[in-house]
Amino acid sequence: MLSANYLLVNLIGFAVALVMLWVIRERTGEWLTFAHIFSFLWGANLIVSQLVLDGLLRTEIETLMILYAAWWLFLIGPIIIIKRPIIGKQPIMALNKIPAIAILIILVVGQLIAFIYEMVAIGINPIDYFRDYFWLGSELRISNIYSTIKYPFSLSIWRWDHVLYVPLALFLHFKRAISSKVLASVFLLSFFLSWGKFTRAPFIQLAVTSFIAWIVIYRPPPRIRYIVGSLVASTLVLGFVLTQYSLGKQTNLFSRILPTQSLYGYIGASPMAYETLLRGYFPRAESGYYSLESVNYILFKLSLIDTYPGLDRPYAAMPYETNVYTFLDVFTLDKGVGFALIGSFLTGALVAWVYFKMRLRRTYAHITIYSYLAYCCAMAIANNEFIRIAVPINIILAIIINFLISRRGKAC
Repeated sequence: MLSANYLLVNLIGFAVALVMLWVIRERTGEWLTFAHIFSFLWGANLIVSQLVLDGLLRTEIETLMILYAAWWLFLIGPIIIIKRPIIGKQPIMALNKIPAIAILIILVVGQLIAFIYEMVAIGINPIDYFRDYFWLGSELRISNIYSTIKYPFSLSIWRWDHVLYVPLALFLHFKRAISSKVLASVFLLSFFLSWGKFTRAPFIQLAVTSFIAWIVIYRPPPRIRYIVGSLVASTLVLGFVLTQYSLGKQTNLFSRILPTQSLYGYIGASPMAYETLLRGYFPRAESGYYSLESVNYILFKLSLIDTYPGLDRPYAAMPYETNVYTFLDVFTLDKGVGFALIGSFLTGALVAWVYFKMRLRRTYAHITIYSYLAYCCAMAIANNEFIRIAVPINIILAIIINFLISRRGKAC
């Protein structure tokens, strides 16, 4: 049972967030914006962390208040950016179909080549990968053999480029430039190639970016959106549970607990993991800023710096081990709680600005960038995807592709 203080904080926290979400709904006309996706997962994670396992994962009330404040500040961003209701529906940009189809093929082939390189680098025949699909995925995840691969930068940018070609395929299908069978084949290939590391992030990435792009491009009725969204979310949850249960049975990482209990390391544990950071238990890097990951990566590749804080996180010492600390970790490690709250506000404002631009001009670039940032919002309960080098790379590539495939001055 939660004490009166916890009940009060939760009541106020959810009440304020719901009011803000209603304001965003009134201004956008949607219940499935990035802000609602972020809020559903953030709120659910806070509730799970307090109620499961008789409170073993429950944070101190001060930490809970920080997490609610970060939620509110994230939502204040879109409220400030989107000052008035968005009126009207803008037409979708016209495509030069031949260049668009050519680029789609290049992106798909690029990812396939990167995948083959990956398999060969770890000594696996790509054909065997597909033949022993589920078994190999599990074995590769447990062995962590991928950490030994050194990718050429020119090849690594294509490894997860489905965030670029799936929206493009949806565009082309909407314009009747490719058939439904071709679109389904593109999705199927992307799904199979996402399994390689037996990590759930690529699947979440594929699901969220595809779902958001589908909503924006096709404009299905609200009822259809909610039904499809529920099916996507249910499939992801079921897939996560099954894969985590499989890992829990096959590895010694969770040897002291049941495989089903290992789920709590990723569902509900990140608030307490963040609390261990606040208490100073996190072994912070000696120098460098965590929140400048993209800049650090480029400087490192140019040999201008020797080391910088990495993306990998140590496991927090808790009842159930986890290495996910919410997206607030980088801001907090750099400049403390105050900077974490500012970072949450700036993150919400940034995504809101992209969303607002996308609603005004439904171009390939706007839709693709917004879909990718929506995925980053979905991952905020676990880690900070916004700081990764993939964000600026995908933004630049989306803008370049948009320039190559757009028909100037036309929309339909």
